[in-house]
Amino acid sequence: STRENVMRHIARLAGSSRAGDRLVILLFGHGSTQGTDSRFNVPGPDLTPEDFRTVLAPAREVSVIFVNTTSASGDFVKVLAGPNRTIITATRSGREQNETLFPGHFVAALTTDSADADKDGRVNLLEAFTYARREVERVFAQDNRIVTEHALLDDDGDGVGHSDASEKGPDGLRARAAFLEP
Repeated sequence: STRENVMRHIARLAGSSRAGDRLVILLFGHGSTQGTDSRFNVPGPDLTPEDFRTVLAPAREVSVIFVNTTSASGDFVKVLAGPNRTIITATRSGREQNETLFPGHFVAALTTDSADADKDGRVNLLEAFTYARREVERVFAQDNRIVTEHALLDDDGDGVGHSDASEKGPDGLRARAAFLEP
């Protein structure tokens, strides 16, 4: 999972995608900041939001779902936002650098029926995001700790993520209709 390999594979996927396709990128691992720049940590040079923006540029007619579950991930929102994109991050900024609880709850939301709020038998991205965010808040409250991560969702392309995304907007409308399973 070096920077070069990740970039090459995403470039291949973005370049071969056609209008109407969906490209899903889900990052697990650790994030950090270097100066004011957020990073997704890999062996060797880390990946920046700008790296992902560059490699995803050819995917203009493609629905992009980009989920960064790492610490220091919030700065990815404003860089990667755009039309036809759903961006989810575990934190609201690069300054939230503690290990995140979000990924475990996000996966649980997608692999159990706990997050199926509308009871339609499927979990959309808004339901998964909302479930994971609430569970993170619950764990911090239960342990009587200060919350050190605040998940964001942006799917209206304005580069401003919201932790309170909902089907009423401004963010949440696209995520409400997006599912990871067929």
